[in-house]
Amino acid sequence: MSRVAVVTGGASVDAGFALVRAELGPVEILVTSAGVESFDSLLDIAPDLWDRIIAVNLTGTFTCVQAAVPDMLAGGWGPPTTSPGPAPTSAPEKRAT
Repeated sequence: MSRVAVVTGGASVDAGFALVRAELGPVEILVTSAGVESFDSLLDIAPDLWDRIIAVNLTGTFTCVQAAVPDMLAGGWGPPTTSPGPAPTSAPEKRAT
């Protein structure tokens, strides 16, 4: 089963996990792969874009892992599997510098 959630917001994550628990029971496995990227030069990345990258790539993963780990520990499962987002091979020739 997969669910889509706005990982930057705790309420959406909580609702998604509540739905999964209601339909399937405790969380036994978690794979996260949410990620956004910028191929702009480091000097061209605006603070609002940087905040978005951090919110999705780091905070989103943290929020999902934190929501799932209690069930996983109680059931003897784990650890969660995380991916930093899109593979580097998806990047165009212009890379962030």
